[in-house]
Amino acid sequence: MRASRAHCQPIRAGRHRPGAAGEYSKDQKSERFRTLFKQFFDIPAIARFTLGRFWKMAQPDEQNKFLTTFRGCDCLHVVTAFFRI
Repeated sequence: MRASRAHCQPIRAGRHRPGAAGEYSKDQKSERFRTLFKQFFDIPAIARFTLGRFWKMAQPDEQNKFLTTFRGCDCLHVVTAFFRI
C-alpha cells in the first residue's frame, strides 16, 4: 500500500515530466490513471465485490454484461475523485 501511494503521489502532484512543461493535462492524467488502474487492479474481482451476493444470483450473460458496463464506467469515477478534475 505504501509503495502504491509513493508511486501515485508524483502523478497527483503533477510532478512527472511528460513534456517540456513538466505537468500532465487533465486528459493525460486520466489516460495515465486508466492505464495504471487496468494494469494493477483486478477489475473482475471489484465488479463481483460490487454486486455482492447478487453476483451469484445473476446468469452468466448478465454477469458478462455487468462486467462490460463496469469496465466502461469505473475508471472515470475513480479518476475524477483521485485528481479532483
